[in-house]
Order: sequence, then structure tokens, then C-alpha cells
Amino acid sequence: MMRHVAYVHDGSLRIYLYTMVNNESSAGARSALAVNALQRMIFDPAGTIKHNVFIEQDEVLYGATPSVLEFCTRAHASKTHHVVIQDLDVTPEITERAL
Repeated sequence: MMRHVAYVHDGSLRIYLYTMVNNESSAGARSALAVNALQRMIFDPAGTIKHNVFIEQDEVLYGATPSVLEFCTRAHASKTHHVVIQDLDVTPEITERAL
């Protein structure tokens, strides 16, 4: 794990599913997964977001502060797609397994 950019959120243990939905067809275009565990990270397998606030390695964004989550959400929204966010509080075991 990238400890030097790690962000630990003081909220509940949670998993977020981000789905980019086509505005015209309502079809899901792609998804990303954020995990709030020992640290918050975003798995974004089809993403191309770059920023100097977080580090991306092997399709995982480290340093996912609240402003990074907001930045990623806005970056994926466009004239053709909107972002649907689903979240679920989970157990420590599930978040660690997701990481």
C-alpha cells in the first residue's frame, strides 16, 4: 500500500460503487469501486484520471480524500454520461477483503 499518500476517512467502513450511465440509453458504461477501510482507495479499471494529489498504481488510486472522490465523480460526468453512486456500510472483514 502507498502509505505516504494514504488517506484514512473517519467515517464508517463502506464500499461505494460508481457507475457511469449513458444519458441517452440509460445503459451502464463502466464502473469504479471505492473502499473506505484502513485507508480509502478507488479501483478504477477503465479510468484515465491523473492528478498530482493522488497516486495511481495498477488501476488503484491511493490518497482518496473527499476532494479526490468529488474530483473523480465530476471527471467522469459529461454531456453524455452521469454518475450513479451506490454505497453500503460493511464489516471490517469485507473492507479488508475488498482492498
